[in-house]
Amino acid sequence: INKNISELINKTKEFQDKINKLKRDNANKKSNSWNKLNQVQQLKEEQNKLQEQIKNLNKEMEESIKNKNQLSEIDKEILEKQEKIEELLNELMDEELQNMLDELMELMKENNKEATQEELNKLDENAEEIKNKLDRSLEMLKRMQVDEKLNDIEKELEQLAKEQDDLNEKTDDKKEDQKQKIKEQEEINKKIDEIKKELEKLNEMNKNLEKPLNLDETKEDQNEINNELNNAEQNLQNNKNKKAGKNQKSASQKMKSLAQ
Repeated sequence: INKNISELINKTKEFQDKINKLKRDNANKKSNSWNKLNQVQQLKEEQNKLQEQIKNLNKEMEESIKNKNQLSEIDKEILEKQEKIEELLNELMDEELQNMLDELMELMKENNKEATQEELNKLDENAEEIKNKLDRSLEMLKRMQVDEKLNDIEKELEQLAKEQDDLNEKTDDKKEDQKQKIKEQEEINKKIDEIKKELEKLNEMNKNLEKPLNLDETKEDQNEINNELNNAEQNLQNNKNKKAGKNQKSASQKMKSLAQ
């Protein structure tokens, strides 16, 4: 969807460039009438293509909304943002631009240069408004995707903290197999490494926002969690279960804190 909106923004800019060229040609007394009419016809064809792309983009957004099931409260907030983007795109699905191009064609046939120039100025303003709405839609979409990614990571951290708490209970139990404890701790450590990679992706996505979220403060927490988990694994391997238990509890608490 991001790629499609970006393409639409670029095509709208190209559309504006062609309007401005037509404005210059219209102001030029030596310009050919047939050539200008041909340019308007091309603009009409491109406008139809733009409308078709916006229509397809709307369908993509609708499908994406339908696919979001079993929503939690934070998911509903994300869904509301997605619906706002869809509303913004729906505003672009009117016939105003098409009507303006039809009016422009008639004025050119009448060779009314002054009225034609006024209509071209209106057309340029309308195209600028479309581009601005697409810019807003793209920014809202990128922010929504950052929120969604953040939400997913928070859920993963909460789940991992639960797994660490469960292992912590086993660590205190001398009847539990030590090799199995070490194996489970290794699995948790691998999962936190994957979450760290996801956090790096989130940071990259966040940097692309006009107003990025403040995510830098999580780095210290990530490093502390990593240290506690590595120490827990090492202590389990050395049969220092009491120390390992403390590391596990600390790691779990920090995960829960990071998830909030």
